[in-house]
Amino acid sequence: MKNIFYAILSLSLLSLVQAQNVGIGTSAPDASARLDVSDTQRGILIPRVALSATNNAAPVAGPATSLLVYNTATAGTAPNNVWPGYYYWDGTKWVRLIDNQSDDWRLDGNTNGVLRYIGTNDNFDFPIRTNGTEKMRVTTGGNVGIGTATPENSEGWDRVLDVYGANYSKIIATTSNIQSGLWSHNTGFYGAPAGGITGTRSNHPFSLITNGTTRVTVTAGGNVGIGTTAPWEKLVV
Repeated sequence: MKNIFYAILSLSLLSLVQAQNVGIGTSAPDASARLDVSDTQRGILIPRVALSATNNAAPVAGPATSLLVYNTATAGTAPNNVWPGYYYWDGTKWVRLIDNQSDDWRLDGNTNGVLRYIGTNDNFDFPIRTNGTEKMRVTTGGNVGIGTATPENSEGWDRVLDVYGANYSKIIATTSNIQSGLWSHNTGFYGAPAGGITGTRSNHPFSLITNGTTRVTVTAGGNVGIGTTAPWEKLVV
């Protein structure tokens, strides 16, 4: 008789738990929560696992969508590598939860308390991509490559800007009506042979200066002046 009583009591309590919200550490669980855990000195310990890659469910077998774990491992290769932190399963892969501002690149930039910036906080290059393809890179050494992930610096300059094109490339400086630049061309351009080209593309002179003073000027018509900015012959010294 006593066993029957306990069985009925257990079934009644189970039915009550299933119908109501559950509170641990509180007798009044929040109505919006199925499980409400209350404690002023302790937290909930999420299961800790060692993931191997974001595209590999293991060691969890058949994870349910939204399953949350804390990954303890640093493993895998980009772009599927993982490092310690919280991850959830989105149905096809593990997705890392951003745990502090240093993990993400925010629309208003990251901050170190002094300035806002976009870039890396560790010893990794900063590549920029469009349409899934890299277009520009700032290396850890401070060199910049446009069109190349390895800006050429075999001579060991302090800083290098390398603009690469398989057959031709150019750097252009433009105002409202003047355009000047530096070109490299495999087959030649503007009537010049293959090689390096510098000067103006607009109808304006091109000058060489040293110490803030003009030394050589090539007019739009092709006259060259050394010591003068207005040569009246092909060469005026």
